[in-house]
Amino acid sequence: LSFGAFTRVRDGRRVDWVWLIIVLLLTALARPNGFLVALAAGLAGLDVLRRLPDRRQWRAALVFLVLFTPLLWVALNYQLATYYLMDTYQRGELIFRYPLWAVHQARPLLMPPNGTGPAARVLYFAVHNPVYLGRLMLGKLFVFVSYLKPHYSLAHRAVGVLVLWPAYWLAARATRRPGIWRPARVFLAAIFLLQTAIVMLTVDDWDVRFLAPVLVAVFVPAALELAARRPQLYHRVAKPLLPAGPRL
Repeated sequence: LSFGAFTRVRDGRRVDWVWLIIVLLLTALARPNGFLVALAAGLAGLDVLRRLPDRRQWRAALVFLVLFTPLLWVALNYQLATYYLMDTYQRGELIFRYPLWAVHQARPLLMPPNGTGPAARVLYFAVHNPVYLGRLMLGKLFVFVSYLKPHYSLAHRAVGVLVLWPAYWLAARATRRPGIWRPARVFLAAIFLLQTAIVMLTVDDWDVRFLAPVLVAVFVPAALELAARRPQLYHRVAKPLLPAGPRL
């Protein structure tokens, strides 16, 4: 719904902008991490402003972001408060409460002092344990995108590899295809990348509750890329996302 509402604002009608805002607000209430869809829309909007000939709107947006930073910091602390990140970091978990796949400590970890806020604790941990946190984040990245979780059956993992891995490659190629409306490319890529970053900083779950909601951001550009490689399907599939007027 959010993606459909987002693509309709190309026409510039006020009613389409109103519907987009409503859908983004409703999506922000969805768990897990529905708020990142609005963030992705904001990033796509910033990219449009950055490419405008008149730079005044881009500068105004940057000033607004700077002024908005304290509120974003409060929101980040609120969001991280429910994750108990330091516990999962100490256990080296790649999958929540799954000890068989874990990153082991090479030396004692330097933990943040008591009373530190959730976001500040993550920053403290990253500064004092960069190598360990880097290994932990890379492990979570692999678990999240690979679909090779150890408790899945061999057939389950094989289907995931045969379907998802080519889709990832096609979607990545689509992000560079100029024939697709640029804001849509930025919006979809940002959704998947933001969700990936959140999982890398927190922890993945044993099921697909974090991956499944963002697969549309993979399958849509993958389908557009596949259609572009078959000209007879291109205008049937990709026409709704072809740029209308000058490209931004």
